[in-house]
Amino acid sequence: VRFSRDEMYSFVGSLLLAVNPYKLIPGLYGEPAMRRFEGKHLLLQAPHVYALSEEACRKAWRIGMHQSLIISGESGAGKTETTKLALGYIVWRSRRHAAGSMAASIMQANPLLEALGNAKTARNSNSSRFGKCVRLGTTSSGPPRPS
Repeated sequence: VRFSRDEMYSFVGSLLLAVNPYKLIPGLYGEPAMRRFEGKHLLLQAPHVYALSEEACRKAWRIGMHQSLIISGESGAGKTETTKLALGYIVWRSRRHAAGSMAASIMQANPLLEALGNAKTARNSNSSRFGKCVRLGTTSSGPPRPS
């Protein structure tokens, strides 16, 4: 039912489940969508990758707790796109603190990782052949820094 209403995300506790819609859904991503999640607690938000990314930012910056986002799925499930969306949100949230070159460096790292070890499959023309671990450190004031 949710899929037919273009609702690609569902929460199971703090676990976010996503279904790749294999199409663009207007208004689902981008800065206007990001603003809807800024500063809000996870349980007070609609299920979305931005909601989970916001919760990681909130806990890392306000409470000082290390955070992990595990993005998993089968080939063609949208792991690479979801990683880009999560990183994009974290960079956007850090915009007041992060230097422009740092934000650009973070976002430009993913294509380099994707260039190594990818192959074409029947379902995905850029399928990863390996797992990725992206580590992003922060300071108490919030800006991303290499770790």
